[in-house]
Formats: sequence, structure tokens, C-alpha cells
Amino acid sequence: MFPLVIYLLMKDPDHMAFTREILAAGACLVLMSSAASGQSRLAFKNCEIKSPPIYTEACVDTTYAFATRAGKTVASPSAEIEGNRLLFYFKGPAESVTVGREMAPLALSKFSEDEWGAALVIPDIDRVLATVQFNAAQSGGGSTNAGTIKVAGKLAAPIYPKGNLHGVKSIPLPSEHLGSTRAIHVWLPPGYTTAVKYPVIYVADGAVMLARTLEPRIVSGTVRPVIVVAINDCGNEMVPGAMSCRANEYVDLPAAMMGLPDAYQRHEKFVLNEVIPFVERSYSVSTNKKDRAVAGFSSGADWAASIAMRNPGVFGGAIVMSPMISVYRNASAKLEGTFFITAGYLDAGAMRAAPCLGSVLAKRGADFRITKVPYGHSQDSNELAFANDAALWLAGKPAASGPFIAPAAPCRTFD
Repeated sequence: MFPLVIYLLMKDPDHMAFTREILAAGACLVLMSSAASGQSRLAFKNCEIKSPPIYTEACVDTTYAFATRAGKTVASPSAEIEGNRLLFYFKGPAESVTVGREMAPLALSKFSEDEWGAALVIPDIDRVLATVQFNAAQSGGGSTNAGTIKVAGKLAAPIYPKGNLHGVKSIPLPSEHLGSTRAIHVWLPPGYTTAVKYPVIYVADGAVMLARTLEPRIVSGTVRPVIVVAINDCGNEMVPGAMSCRANEYVDLPAAMMGLPDAYQRHEKFVLNEVIPFVERSYSVSTNKKDRAVAGFSSGADWAASIAMRNPGVFGGAIVMSPMISVYRNASAKLEGTFFITAGYLDAGAMRAAPCLGSVLAKRGADFRITKVPYGHSQDSNELAFANDAALWLAGKPAASGPFIAPAAPCRTFD
């Protein structure tokens, strides 16, 4: 087995479960651990000194003079925007202090007695949106949640209101390929009629609530009506190989790395041979591949990208929100669909995985766009990305925009 370079966000159990199996197979895992938050994520880089300063990703400004604030009355903890920096401040006894949750973990520096700070430069900071959590490690061991803060720039997009979504039908679908019954959730747009053949977006993780981002725009006539089919995952329970069931079904990696070597393929057959035919028998939908897309977030994004690439004759689009892996199968078949990829500046894992995916798509002649946004790894950023990219796909807009910047390290492939 050749060495693999994999960038993973250790937020959910499915990604944490990869560690042991992948390292055993000779992979190189680039991670930063945060015992306080129970998470491991890629770390931010220090900012390079440039004149004029041009920032294409979030970075730590190690030159910021926090010492000038020593002893001043400042709310603790605090996260405030100053220019293009997000300033984190904490006051209190601790061995170390980190901030994380929806962002890669960032260690604060001690600049006076019991005072800690860090300055993170973020492109497009006026639109920043993330929830951050301060964690204070104590000398006797252990750590405490020292406070949680919602950070929102003055131009941050409004969060979609939470609440019930009407028009959803949950259906238990027996599957020969899975050997069990799996629920799918079908959302029909307002005004659904059998006189129209609708496009369909198949969504990972049973995330049917993403449809609420489209509902008001469909009602207003600014977005084409679409059916959303959300497919439940199999959960984060551990399976042989110390990996979760969800990880096995969603991530296309060499069989030797997987606890259930054929789980991805069985799930893929479930979607292609059982879910899609059921939907097309039961509802008034277009059977043209250009009217069929997949979407997912985090490891669900890895699934959306891989199943679309593996089946170019089936899907006409993929909405890939915060992908995590940097390993893909060798393939040369031209991809004719559109791929919309989103990565948050605060989500260091996705910021490294997205260009990797872009390089693979570029080699296969795909139409794709990578959008970088000042968000973290969260449900809110997921909904904002879906609303934007689903609307573009439904409008038939070409994805490509601007020059593509290849990743610093080449992506690895396997047969």
C-alpha cells in the first residue's frame, strides 16, 4: 500500500474512527489535537509578512501587540473584530487556553498574568460567521468550557429560521443491497403537480431540512422548483476495524482501509438501483441526468463528490460542502456535470481538501467552482452554501469562475 495523505476534520465520530485504520495502512495524517474540545483538526498557519498584505486563507498574526491591552478591563472571554483580524481574549488562571468548536483549534498566547490572546486574520471578515468555544486547561489535568460566543461580521448572512418543514414524507425503504431498511425523506416543493417533471437533489445524512433554504425562493419564483430526497446514514456506531458505519458508507477509499470493505459499494448500489428508481416511479421527476444532483456536508460532501465522479452518466451536478479527504480514485472519463465546492476559511480541513478535489476535477475536464467563505464547519454554513449552490445548479449556471489554484501538495490517487 502506497502512502496516502489525508486531511480529516475530527469533529464527528466517523472521522475520528479513521485514524487507527488509516495509520495502520501507512497513511500520513496531518492533524492538530485539542483534548479540551475532544476534537482534532488541521491547524492554522502563521501569517506571512507581505507588503501589501494579501490573504487568501485565515492565518495567525503573531505580531499583534496584545501586551498593550494588559490590565485593561475587557470582557472575558471575548471575540471581537478589529480591521481584518478576529481577536480572541481570555482572562483567568489556566495552563493553556484554546478556542475551537466550529473552527480549527487555535492556541492563545499568554501576554500577562492570567491574560491570554490570539489574533486571526480572516479574508472577507465582514461576513464572518461562526460559533467559537474557549477551553481552559488546568494544571491538575482536565479542562473546562470557559465560554461560547457567536461571532458575526456586520455583513454576515442571516441564518435560516429553524422550525418545521412542511411537505416532507418519510419512507422506510427496504434494501436488498444493504440487507436492511433505510429511511428516506422526500420533500415536495410548494405547488407540486404531476404536470411538471421536477429536478431532484439527493442529500446525504437525511438532511431534508436543507430544503427550507429553497422553499421561500421557490414561492417567490426566483428558484426553479425542485424535489429534495434526503437519505439517512447508517449512524456513527462502531463496526469492525474501529470505524463508524457512516464512514464506511460515505468515503471511497481502498478496501484494505475499511472496516466493512464493500460498504461504500453496497450503499452506492442502494442509491443507484433502489432509491433513484423508487423516486422516479413514485413522483413526477425528470429522468434526464442534468436534472439529477447529489449534495452533502463534511463526510457527506466526500460522498457527494465521489458518487458523482464514479457515475458521470447518472448525475448532472454535485453540491460539495466542506469536503474532508484528499485521496481519490484514478479515473480518466470526462465529467460533464457541474461541481459546486464550498470551503470555510475557519475550516482548515476543508480549505486543504477543496483544492485537492479541484485538481482531480480539472484533470477530468469537469466544470467546477470552489467558493471560499468566512465560515466554520457548521450547520449554518452548510445551509448558506446549499442555498447558493443549489440555486446556481437549478438555474443551469456554469460552475467555473476565476483561475484555479492547485493545492500546494498534490492529491494522492489509487486504483
